[in-house]
Amino acid sequence: MKIVENQKACCRIHIPEHAYPVEQYAAKQLKKYLRKISGVDFTIISGIPEYGPAIVIAEKNHIDLNQPHSMEPESVMRFFDRGRFFLIGGDKRGTLIGIYDFLHKQLGCVFAQSRVELIPKKETIKISEDFYYHKPLMKMRYMFSAGNLSLIEWCAKTQMSWSVPLHDKKTARLQKENELLSEELEEIWAKQAVELRGEAGLVVGGHVFAAIMPPSRYFNEHPEYFAYDPSQKSNAIQMVKNGRTSYGICWTHPDVKKIFIDYFMDFFNKYPYVKRFTFFPNDGQGPCFCENCRKVEEPWQGITTNQLQFTKNYALFASDIARAVATKFPDVRFEIGSYAGHTELPDDFDTELPENMDVLFCIFERKWDRSFDDPPSEEELKKTIPEALVSTYEKDAKKYTIYPEIFKKWRKHARGMFRYYDYLTSTFGSMGMPFPVSRATLRTIKFLKQLGFDGYGSQWADTEAMWASYGLSMYTTTLSMWDDDATWQQLAYEYCLGVYEESAKAMYEYYETLENAARNVRFGMGIPEILQIFDEKTYATCMEKLKEALDSTKTGRIRKRIKQQTILLKFGHLFWQTRQIEKQIEQSIKENNLDATFLLICKHARIDNKIQKLFNCSFLSCYKTGLLYRHILGSLSDRRGLLYALELIKNATNIKGRNLWYPT
Repeated sequence: MKIVENQKACCRIHIPEHAYPVEQYAAKQLKKYLRKISGVDFTIISGIPEYGPAIVIAEKNHIDLNQPHSMEPESVMRFFDRGRFFLIGGDKRGTLIGIYDFLHKQLGCVFAQSRVELIPKKETIKISEDFYYHKPLMKMRYMFSAGNLSLIEWCAKTQMSWSVPLHDKKTARLQKENELLSEELEEIWAKQAVELRGEAGLVVGGHVFAAIMPPSRYFNEHPEYFAYDPSQKSNAIQMVKNGRTSYGICWTHPDVKKIFIDYFMDFFNKYPYVKRFTFFPNDGQGPCFCENCRKVEEPWQGITTNQLQFTKNYALFASDIARAVATKFPDVRFEIGSYAGHTELPDDFDTELPENMDVLFCIFERKWDRSFDDPPSEEELKKTIPEALVSTYEKDAKKYTIYPEIFKKWRKHARGMFRYYDYLTSTFGSMGMPFPVSRATLRTIKFLKQLGFDGYGSQWADTEAMWASYGLSMYTTTLSMWDDDATWQQLAYEYCLGVYEESAKAMYEYYETLENAARNVRFGMGIPEILQIFDEKTYATCMEKLKEALDSTKTGRIRKRIKQQTILLKFGHLFWQTRQIEKQIEQSIKENNLDATFLLICKHARIDNKIQKLFNCSFLSCYKTGLLYRHILGSLSDRRGLLYALELIKNATNIKGRNLWYPT
């Protein structure tokens, strides 16, 4: 069927009478992009004709379908009937993302980034008349983000379910004020995300215990509401009184449970658009060692993290709250987290979690160079050199069989959905340098689906720097959650076409080189491990590909994006160089070579200066904080950086005359 020919529209766009806002919006988006492709304007008509030619956009429950095919939530269907081309969504969200799926798969549009897209130009638009039905690989595909409008739109364009407003300044400020959402933000989100774009509701939460029961309000009068841990000391984060610490809660105190239940009853009454609450303890809090909490569960050392586990106390506490809230708000879902000190369930856990509770897995400490179903070989482990004080790599390799067992144990007791929260941006800990995990992530998603997971997502921030550093991972991940048949090669090349256009081939080879290098080392999220990727050989190959890319285009915006990658690559390689120098410094101290040590430190300082200058680039300025200096100077605790090098000299008593040039 031709819908554009000879610079004229061959049909009109139809939506149901009394169309939902999302149907109206979907029609406007199709009209907008058809005009971008062909230069032709389409008319939108209210009402479904009995025969064509026509393009019909509708949600399945808003139209009488002569189709035996059942439709799941967020699924899409395309078919022809009596000259009419139907674009049908399994629900409201499916109606909108079905439009973008059509534009992508049939018309070749690439929605690479929130503000970068490739729209082909066509004088004639002919579409396939084959029947098409697609349901997503993962039921819930989401992004924790700052939630601006361009990103909300991009999430729909890449067939995601949710765009979750967690990491914006307003929300962070509200948390300090015992508010997790404002009426203003709720109204904006309800309109933009829920009504117009078909999202199922607003998602709120995170590490929110301190916001729900603020120590500033309760601790002085009721320290018994908080975790008992005599080993803790007062600091900037927490107060300590009679062995109680303000950073954690007492899981078994009845008044604490009542405070949380009352809070949620008020919250969901105030914000009816919130349909999902992520319910995590304060990040990094430990167990409560009071007598009653220890009767429920004696804190125990798990096998995946270095933190004491208190999962049973947490799961029972959260379950009681979820059951209480369900009596008044049955459509609200809680998410508890398998994370840090509440990653593993103890063997004696025998409680069935409530139906309105899902489990969100956040395996913070794992390695990101490969999928869960792809453990490193003995040979690979032997050639890997740990760069930081992390768990041994042999132990880490065994975790690849341990994690699925943890998932299965949770599944035994959970009746809700399973979702996975990943860190495709290395929690911004890579400080902007490339974090090439897109190929391993695609495989991980397919493996998690086999294990029974329903959803997958990551954290994000819609900035130029974030897209430059991690854009490939975001694009390949979002579309692989939608389409089981998608390959990394296909999606990576699509991304390069969308972002780099005529330079796509060279840039694809650049990203492929980084992904191959990542496969050859073991790395997690911190700089000491990530920088292993940027050795001399990888750096040289990547720089060659970037030069090819630059030589293949004269387009200013494309050259700018390629130059950004050059900066990020240099950034990683400079850090790699500092690590090599630190090893040389350590060796020269052992050899009692004062002159060599001094010269090496000077060399280290010169490279540090180059790193600092890179942060003057406008698109990297978001990282120019105290983190910059922490990562450059390093830390004594993880045995790296200039500070560590100086400490080695200070403690090297065999170096004569060191006090002559090393000031106290």
